[in-house]
Amino acid sequence: MSDNYKSYAQKMAQLKAERAAAPHPLREALEELLMSVKWCETIWAIEDRIEKSLGRNCPPSALCPPAPLVKNEWHG
Repeated sequence: MSDNYKSYAQKMAQLKAERAAAPHPLREALEELLMSVKWCETIWAIEDRIEKSLGRNCPPSALCPPAPLVKNEWHG
């Protein structure tokens, strides 16, 4: 093998190591955004279960009326 190839392979390995060690702000922001989306989807699923348990199974195209406010036993 030529010296150029050996040098290139060594430099590429070094570059990969440097990239792996560098901070990734865009990746972190994307992961945070995806966690927020997962959280919202979880909340929506819980709200759907509550609506169904209250007998208000609205079609997806309609807006369900808000649930009546009920006093919480723990918070008065």
